[in-house]
Amino acid sequence: MPEDELNQQFRRSAQEGRESLAQAVKRIEEWRNRVLLPARGTKECEMERVAKQRSRAEERARYVGNHPHLDVRMRSRRAMAAYLARQSRHDKLSIEFGHLTDEVRATLQGLRPVLGPNEVERLTQEASQSNMSSIDSMLGAVKRAADRVEEFFQACPEPAQSRRGYRCEIRQWMKNEQLGSVKGAARKLGISDSTLKSIMSDKGEKKYSDENLRRVLEKIGAPFPAPPTHHSVSN
Repeated sequence: MPEDELNQQFRRSAQEGRESLAQAVKRIEEWRNRVLLPARGTKECEMERVAKQRSRAEERARYVGNHPHLDVRMRSRRAMAAYLARQSRHDKLSIEFGHLTDEVRATLQGLRPVLGPNEVERLTQEASQSNMSSIDSMLGAVKRAADRVEEFFQACPEPAQSRRGYRCEIRQWMKNEQLGSVKGAARKLGISDSTLKSIMSDKGEKKYSDENLRRVLEKIGAPFPAPPTHHSVSN
């Protein structure tokens, strides 16, 4: 595969990684803000509140007590129903956290083409150290991965051929060659007139390959745009 194509394939992978990591950071911060940080006007976060409510409901379900004027069985059923409701809320948070963890792991594993397997495994292990009550290691790992991917993305050259429109160069060549029409110029260059018109134009759909452009520019004596200098980033 040509080097330019490899560079652009790598750049696309890095761009996809940037986007997926940005979404992962957003999801983790949303979870933290919603579950682990106290809402405005409250002292407890949702995780603490659910844990305390479940603990109290469990204690009531275990120790209903015995009183001659109370329906113990009814109290027991009510206490158990309350406990199951609190447990259900806790289980829901646990499932949500599991989904979040799976998403983060998949995002990090998708960075193998950019960061390499060793660094991806280190970041994945770091992210896996988090639990429902503390996700600092997960957030830190994802942010570090985002920084690394950004380094690689910035170091990767942009497409070598981003310019459109070579009308001036081609018209000057046609004048030197005493060619009065685009059709005649295209025939001399060995391409179709629609291809030559596309090369001359800076608008519309691109109807030529970079290799065709290179050949045309060589024939008319115009320089082919060179890619920016690429400095590799060490892993």
